[in-house]
Amino acid sequence: MSSARKMVDRTSWHEACSAARAAGATYFDFLSATELADGSGVDWLLHVAVPGTTPIRHHFIATSVRYDESVDSIADVYAGAAWHEREAHEMFGLQFTGLAGLQPLLLDVVSLRPLR
Repeated sequence: MSSARKMVDRTSWHEACSAARAAGATYFDFLSATELADGSGVDWLLHVAVPGTTPIRHHFIATSVRYDESVDSIADVYAGAAWHEREAHEMFGLQFTGLAGLQPLLLDVVSLRPLR
């Protein structure tokens, strides 16, 4: 397995994800958040891969986002990211710039952030 791991500033998130796609990483696997130990925000991790390569080339791109900041949506780069961004918005309270359609995934009566 061949992999590239990159930690980027949140202001470079969209650019780094776009660069991975341009490099052939068209297979979207997952996008996930893990709360920071101090509770101030999350680490946001993307895993994508380049299909048809042997060994498979993986790209792991991460950034840290504080709860009082926003990060650019990458749904225009990887359509599957929209669901994960909606989930992170609802579960953690993350704010995404450029993400349309933030309809709740849970019932409207849920007013808390379950993973915070």
